[in-house]
Amino acid sequence: SAFSMSAAAADEDFASLHQQQVVDRTVAEFGDPVGVTMMGPEMPVRALKKAYPAKQFNKPEHWVDAERVAGLHLPRAPDEDVAASFVLNGSPVEIKQGQVDPSITLHDLLRQYSRLSGTKKTCAQGGCGSCTVTVGQWSPAPYPGRAVYSSANACLLPVGTLDGLSITTTEGLGSCQSGLNPVQQRVADFNGSQCGYCTPGMVMAMYSKLKSLEPHLPNDSDMAHTLDGNICRCTGYMPLLNALGSFAEGGDGKNGKLCYSKTGQVASYEPAVHDPEFIRLGKFDPATGCRDIPSGVAFESSCVSGAGKRWHRPVSLAEVAPLLNQAGVQLVAGNTGLKGLYPSDSIGKTVYVDVSQVLEMHALEVRSSTLVVGAATTIESLGALLSMDDRGSHQVLSGAIAELEALPDSTAHRNMRRMAQQVYNIAGVHVRNRATLGGNMALAKMKPEHFPSDLAGQFLAVGVELTLLNTATGATYDKPLSEWLKAEVDTAELIVSLSIPLPTGVYLNQRAMLRSQNCHAYLS
Repeated sequence: SAFSMSAAAADEDFASLHQQQVVDRTVAEFGDPVGVTMMGPEMPVRALKKAYPAKQFNKPEHWVDAERVAGLHLPRAPDEDVAASFVLNGSPVEIKQGQVDPSITLHDLLRQYSRLSGTKKTCAQGGCGSCTVTVGQWSPAPYPGRAVYSSANACLLPVGTLDGLSITTTEGLGSCQSGLNPVQQRVADFNGSQCGYCTPGMVMAMYSKLKSLEPHLPNDSDMAHTLDGNICRCTGYMPLLNALGSFAEGGDGKNGKLCYSKTGQVASYEPAVHDPEFIRLGKFDPATGCRDIPSGVAFESSCVSGAGKRWHRPVSLAEVAPLLNQAGVQLVAGNTGLKGLYPSDSIGKTVYVDVSQVLEMHALEVRSSTLVVGAATTIESLGALLSMDDRGSHQVLSGAIAELEALPDSTAHRNMRRMAQQVYNIAGVHVRNRATLGGNMALAKMKPEHFPSDLAGQFLAVGVELTLLNTATGATYDKPLSEWLKAEVDTAELIVSLSIPLPTGVYLNQRAMLRSQNCHAYLS
């Protein structure tokens, strides 16, 4: 028959047809004439090698490790004025005006302009932790000039907030070419990695916790919350917790039997020896457990522009009011709600005002049995205050913690710890490190049907009062949280601080949720 052919001829005809379809689609989608060569009869990599003989494919060893770790290849800037300076894996980076869209995230910056592919984006909401990085920064008053470390989700960290920060990714921590850091080595030795996609985030979460506690070691409570912002679908978490537990006091010996290293021993960990060189070069203060950030830059007012957008980061309330009185302004603090939960709210916005570094919004005071905290205080810092934990980087809170410890009523201390337990179950640690108290209250007011705030429930129970600034009139006034939540939204109102009465009577809080951590509550 004219329509009959051998099986081999049929296969060959189908393969040729399929190749041509792929070529047509590739050229149509990407406009890449190399696709014609790439999809020819030879293997794609071989064809690409012919098209680009100077390029090496599938050979990561051709990357010079130092260049790979440090290199950000930013587009040409139309303006020579430096808008933001930060440190990436020990190398200074300058972003000039008009060079980069300030509203894009650190993850997207790394993906678009560098070879640092270890920082992954899975959920883009701060829930999975695969994009975790370590952030070092100078502490605000009343402890200026002190370096503190924390973890952060790169998928939520905007470029406009990077000025003055020190960012460490998994490549900066160590690699197969330069040698693994003990944190990376222990995760591997304890079988804490299977598919490996989430592993860089797990590693950076552990390292961030160790840095934030230094010179102290993690306890059981620390280990329970270190990975509460990371999700893994392979290991079942126990190997990861075993690796993390090996860093606790005596944990390397206790967990050593679970280690599968070739030497039969747990990799040693000494921060002064095993920290990346750019962190070890900082002067270590054993009294505080903090190191100086290599860049030595302090927070100042900044404005980063690009792609038709402007990101303002003022450092005083006097600067904030004129900025917020512009039309179409988007108010930002931790950016966890705007970028992670409600990204559509920023559609069409071209001016952002970031209040995360406003000095007056970091107020911290104990008045009798009332804790007064600035609206830019992070949720994680509130947990440290209520649990009276001043270890490591939290030593910047030691003044207020000492006043709380001096309260004569032991019932207040017990109730504070109960409140802290609830606070530590909000979101994950990477989100808590960035999310602010003022932002949480604002979302509770503006998204009452979609944002079940656990903080708002606790604050209503104890009778929290807000100190508000009307940016249009300049007036400052106090208002109970219960009244403020019921009132109409006033875009001119800015939360400056919260006064939290510490309960001295019977105080119980309960939370019903799908899982114990990193989950919205059904009932709180």
